[in-house]
Order: sequence, then structure tokens, then C-alpha cells
Amino acid sequence: MKSAIFALFSLTFFSFTSCENKDSVVNQEPIKLTSEQKLIVSSSNTFGLNIFKTIAANTPEGENIFVSPLSISMALSMLYNGAATQTLNELKEGLGYSGLTDDQINTANRDLIKALIAADPKVAMEIANSIWYKNTFQVEQNFLTTNKDYLNSDVRSASFDAATKDLINSWVSDKTHAKIPTIVDEIPAEAIMYLINAIYFKGTWKYKFDQSKTQKQNFYMGNGTTKQVDFMVQEGSFEYADNDLFTAVNMPYGDGRFSMMALVPKSDKTINDVLAAMSQQNWDKWNNSLVKKPKVKIYLPKFKLSYKKELNEDLQALGMSTMFTDMADLTRINKNGNLQVSKVMHKTFVDVNEEGTEAAAVTSVEIVLTSAGPDDLLIFSANKPFIYVIKEKDSNTLLFMGIMNEPVIEN
Repeated sequence: MKSAIFALFSLTFFSFTSCENKDSVVNQEPIKLTSEQKLIVSSSNTFGLNIFKTIAANTPEGENIFVSPLSISMALSMLYNGAATQTLNELKEGLGYSGLTDDQINTANRDLIKALIAADPKVAMEIANSIWYKNTFQVEQNFLTTNKDYLNSDVRSASFDAATKDLINSWVSDKTHAKIPTIVDEIPAEAIMYLINAIYFKGTWKYKFDQSKTQKQNFYMGNGTTKQVDFMVQEGSFEYADNDLFTAVNMPYGDGRFSMMALVPKSDKTINDVLAAMSQQNWDKWNNSLVKKPKVKIYLPKFKLSYKKELNEDLQALGMSTMFTDMADLTRINKNGNLQVSKVMHKTFVDVNEEGTEAAAVTSVEIVLTSAGPDDLLIFSANKPFIYVIKEKDSNTLLFMGIMNEPVIEN
């Protein structure tokens, strides 16, 4: 993928000083993380960057991408609590949990969920987990209890017929405020369990775009063609970064604990160049390079889209392969074994407009029985493919990441 709108959507907690706009600033205490929590966030972000880069590499050029690293990580963390031996080791390595005990991992995830949900009273941030298992299948109580106590998983036993499919999809629709209405198309006869994470985010811009200033402009797509789309326009004081690879702007929501960071490659660079340099170390460096500038004029396209991706091949490419084979060891779910992951499905939704951003994500793990310048005005124009991220600053948690190749408004 040579060029794309790469928007890293990461929900970020951060202290934000007042812009030109004469808003009062709420002085909130920054979220303090333990060493284990910091490691979990760093690990989750490393995994998120890796899965994002892998998906981008496997996506046809010109297609939009929007994923939630946090949602994928949460779903796999539930699976982790049921894995053993090689399957456990691959998940532990892939998710970045090496060196931590199960208790440290689960405690840090529990506290991170609580912190994200309570971060900003002006932003709706919701995280939900659930376990659905066939009522004729015996599940280890410790697996259910651990996920319920630490990840607040809703545990349901069901018949796994058409009615169960409707129940699961109803839960998903409810937790995403109907933005993602379904995750299960049909329940295979061999399926015995679904581990599902759902995330919902709705934040109004701390400094809203004036709808009367929205204007048609050209968006320069990676294939050399142009498209007239609606651009939102705003001038104010924003955090800004400029390096050899890209220019970036950080736009806060609510009281400023969450933000969207948009990265537009330089004229001689592409999305692929930014992706190639995207590591945890560089991501931290890029975040730290953001500097408050007094005058930034932003041109940001409106867009609204849904995204769907089966993650089996992407996760296998990151070393988590045994869980998809008959060598999978999920004996902490059921001691008899004979279980494997058949499919990891990921769906997302995002709507970016003058008021703010609404985003949702669902990840489903299907488990089956086996047969065996000082004051100069800076112009930031996202008028070509870019990366966008929704993040939380204090913990630096990556919630959503996307590549915008072609702004669309889906009905």
C-alpha cells in the first residue's frame, strides 16, 4: 500500500492547555500507572502497531483500514486465560506479556479498563467483554471466574442455535450503540464458544469545527486520481509535529484526555514509508515531539465508514499460529482438550464530522471442537492518504488506528 490516509485513532489521556479558544480548562490529575500497567500498555501498543502494519501490508492498495488494537488485545487476553503450553507462550510473546505473571497481566488489564472508562466525563468510552459457551459443553470454572473478575466478562451459557446467534448479535449491537449490528453470521455445528470484546467511543471535539466553513476540496488519492470531498476547516492553537516523514496534528476531545492524531506523509513520502518506521520507540518519540503551536489551520476531510477483517492470517504472521491448529492447547478452558480457534473476526465503525468522532469495534474469537515557527500560521491539510489514531495520552493506549485512502460517507 503505497499511499493512504493513515489516521492513528488512539484514545489518549493527557493534560491539555487552553487553545486560542476561550474555553475553561479542567485541571484533572493525570492517570498514574504501575510498572506492570505501563508494561501492559506498552505491550498492547507494540502488538497494535505490529498488527496494524501486518494488516496494511496484506491489504490491496487504495483500500481504507480502521482497526482497534485495544479490542483485539482484550479478546485475545480472554483467550490467554484459557491457553497452556505452546499456545500460551505464543500468545504471551505476541501480546507482549513476557516476564509478567498471569495475575500481573489480568490486574493491569482490569485497572486499564477502569482508567479508560473513567478518563473523561465529557467523552463516552465503553469497554465490554463477554464469553458465550454451548450449554452442553463443560467449561473450567477458573477460566470463567478469572475473565469475569478481571476483565468484567459477561458469561452466558446458550444452546448455540439460531436464537443464540441473535442473542450474541443483540449484545454486540447494544454495546456498540447499534454501530456494529452483527459479528456472527452463523454458528457452525462444531462451535462451542465465542470470546467477544466490544468498544464504543464518542467524543465531541474540544474545539468544534464550524459547519458553515466546511468546503469541497480535492483529495489526492494514492493512485494519482483526485476526488472532491467535504473538508472541515479550523484555525487555532494545536499540538503539531513536523519531521522528515510527515506532519501531524493532535486534536483533543472533551476535556482533553482523549485525542485524534492525524499524520500526513511529506510530499516525497508515502504511507508505506511511515509504516516502515512505525515502531514502539518511534511512536513514543513522535508523540513526545508534539509541540503546542499558536496558529495552526487544519483541513480535515469528513468521513464515515465500516470495516471488517478476519485476522487469522495476520495473527499467524505475528507468531500466534498454534491456536489455529489441532495442536492448540486450550486445556485451561476444558481439560479434555480437542479445542482450537477457528476464526478471529474484527469489525469497526468510525464517523468523523464537525461535532466530533464516534467509533466502535468488536473482536470475536470463535472456538471449535476439533476432530482430533514561532507564531507563523501552520497549514495542516489531510488532502491525501493519511494515518489517523485515537489515543489516550497518560497511558498512551492505542484505541483505534486507521488508514484513510479515500474519504467516504457511508449510509
